[in-house]
Amino acid sequence: MKTTSYYPVIMTDDVAATTAFYQRHFCFEALFSADWYVHLQ
Repeated sequence: MKTTSYYPVIMTDDVAATTAFYQRHFCFEALFSADWYVHLQ
């Protein structure tokens, strides 16, 4: 079996700050956002 994709799940108490970190440092974009969950790509 060949792995074609994967995605890590990061649990945090501060979703907004964690999102901002990954957007700022890795240029991720939010594809879906709720108050408790953000999907970044």
